[in-house]
Amino acid sequence: MTSQENSRIDVWQKVSINRSDRPILLENEHNLCVRDNVGLYQGKLKIINRQNGRIYLSNKRIIYLDNKDKGLSVSVNLNDVSLAILVEKFLRSSPKVKVFLKSDKPVQTQNPGIDEIPEKLCDWVCMICSFNNQVSNKVDLEEDIPSCGSCGVKASKALIKRAISKVEKGSKAPTPIPAVVKQQEFSSPSPPPTETKDSQCGKCTFINHPLMKYCEMCGSELRSGLPIELLKRLQISQDVLQVEPRYNNPLNIKLENDTEVYTNISPYIKLSFRKGGEVEFCQLLNEALDTIKWDRLVSKGMVNEDAVKLEPARRQEEKIRGTGIHSLERLGEQQRKQNEFILTSSLEDLEQLMYKAQDLIKLSSSFSRLIKPTSNKFNNTKVLPQLMINKTSNLYHRELARHISEYLMNFELVKSTSMITLQELFANYNRYLTMTQGFGTELIGPQDFNKSIELFEELNLPIKSNTYSKSGLVVMSQKYQNQEFSNIIIQFLAKEEENFKYEKYKSELFKHGELVEEDFDYYLHETYNYFKGNTIADISDHFHWSYGICIEEIDKCLDLGLIVIDQDISGTFYFINKFLDTYTEDDDSILSRVKQDILSEQKQISEQLKMNHDSANNLININPQFQFGIENQAELRIKELNQKHPPIGPSDSLNELAGLQF
Repeated sequence: MTSQENSRIDVWQKVSINRSDRPILLENEHNLCVRDNVGLYQGKLKIINRQNGRIYLSNKRIIYLDNKDKGLSVSVNLNDVSLAILVEKFLRSSPKVKVFLKSDKPVQTQNPGIDEIPEKLCDWVCMICSFNNQVSNKVDLEEDIPSCGSCGVKASKALIKRAISKVEKGSKAPTPIPAVVKQQEFSSPSPPPTETKDSQCGKCTFINHPLMKYCEMCGSELRSGLPIELLKRLQISQDVLQVEPRYNNPLNIKLENDTEVYTNISPYIKLSFRKGGEVEFCQLLNEALDTIKWDRLVSKGMVNEDAVKLEPARRQEEKIRGTGIHSLERLGEQQRKQNEFILTSSLEDLEQLMYKAQDLIKLSSSFSRLIKPTSNKFNNTKVLPQLMINKTSNLYHRELARHISEYLMNFELVKSTSMITLQELFANYNRYLTMTQGFGTELIGPQDFNKSIELFEELNLPIKSNTYSKSGLVVMSQKYQNQEFSNIIIQFLAKEEENFKYEKYKSELFKHGELVEEDFDYYLHETYNYFKGNTIADISDHFHWSYGICIEEIDKCLDLGLIVIDQDISGTFYFINKFLDTYTEDDDSILSRVKQDILSEQKQISEQLKMNHDSANNLININPQFQFGIENQAELRIKELNQKHPPIGPSDSLNELAGLQF
């Protein structure tokens, strides 16, 4: 059992989920596998309301998505995980994967009153080769006697006991102070130095950098190279300010008994697999943890340039020798096991190959700037996470349905009026897989596709299917689209007729104002004589519908009497039914809007011409607030004064001087 201070229930984090009930992955994160019907345990106890969900394993997280309530979905970061082991099925207990968590402080055992000796490393010198070794003070000398790391000779029990006793005696001091401080405080009355520049190894006397914790030569633990006064302050502050970590449960996760119970001192969680798949999950989880550890070593510069990660040795097959029926039976059994191993590993190799295909796609995309761009809706878009699941899995069709739903919401059904037929969806989805995963990817067959579409309603995905009664055409659209498509079509036809009237009135005003030349070729007369309506092609291009969907929706509007049809030798055209009582025309507002737009356009043209003239003649606008074409108040005031008091004419004396020659 654990107390609240030592709890590790804070390891669970919130998960972001998209509308297709799939986790939103982080940057550079990809799925490794997925399993269904999985329950969560914190230690020995079940986590309430999280016993039926899907587990996604990625290269960064273990993600749990609850099948009933999306808000209960949680995840665990793989940086908080140290190891995963498999727990076999026993009687009615399902097989489980025990995931051990990293802990800076061991969990309190069931006997909290007993003071445990902290684990420390003891130094002992080999009597044969004089190599300095290290061993834990909790080593069991009855069963495991340590051997030298250089020559391999085991040490004597007396030697290890003396090394352990030295460490334990040193640890019983009430206020441990570094050896450097002790020597300088008690050996001589001279004042101690204020700082130590370097850390000198006590074993090999090599002088290391002050920030080094272990000797670069022999690997022994170093004494701190920090100033002595600072060491005293740190020691006092650690003794005074040592506070237990607070209980943290941000997601309000509840257990069966409200207290965590662990078998050993290390905290862990368990994943209960009710429908199998635990062996492969545990294997992939350990491989992901090894990859994270390796990447961490590489990032810290602790791996040589030519270092190679060791791969597990391949299993060698036993050669069966002998003759007779017994040897033939053994040979047949070996052949069956080999075939089973090949069949199970082939799918895993194929998945790894498809994972490597992503690197090839990224490489090819780097040459995209050298290739002529084409009009493709998949270009410059994000790539959806792949389906890392075998087709033989019971969860395959459910995950495929979620993946198709995610594809629809990101690429096809981007507007509230978007619709797509089932045949177009089948072709476009397979084309998307080919363009994002390469030509070697396995396409989706019609049977798997239809099974996944049938699961949309059961999985409560944001996509619905609709079947037209006349043609039997099946289309996919957004589930929460409440507006009828007939009203949308009527709004489009009304807007098109309004735009026609706007352009017609505008051309007539230009013609009467002599702003356009005479219509010699009768273009304006033929174009704006009357509204010709809209065709099926116009409607389908505007809404991005296929021809079949557009025909079905237009037929609905015709049956309801909302639109009328005009068929002649030039084609079929559709108009709003103006015979309805609900239809109203407002040509006056359109005409006033045209006049206002013409005035604003003329004003913009005048201002632009003035700016071009000023810039061409290098003129400076000393009054930038002056509005061109509008007289300001000062000019109007001057005109009023001139009208009231006209200027005085030339004087008589000046007139008399006219005609004189000088």
